[in-house]
Amino acid sequence: MIKIEASSVPLSSGETELDLQRLKSLVGLMRAANFDIVVEGIESAYQADVFKTLGVPFGQGFHFSQALPADRFKEYYRTHQ
Repeated sequence: MIKIEASSVPLSSGETELDLQRLKSLVGLMRAANFDIVVEGIESAYQADVFKTLGVPFGQGFHFSQALPADRFKEYYRTHQ
């Protein structure tokens, strides 16, 4: 498994096509090497959408939820499936 820190890949509505192409190449290389990919630090719906479009299956960050203690996570998971 490999993690990408979203802040290390500048994503906003202002990135260029070249930026997106580089990201697509990076994700493609990781997938070709059979890595499971997780993006951490996703803070916006836009970032989540870009990575989802690129085929990244897992993400974490404040866009989805703040960090939760185990007992609160169980309830969050049960109600957000």
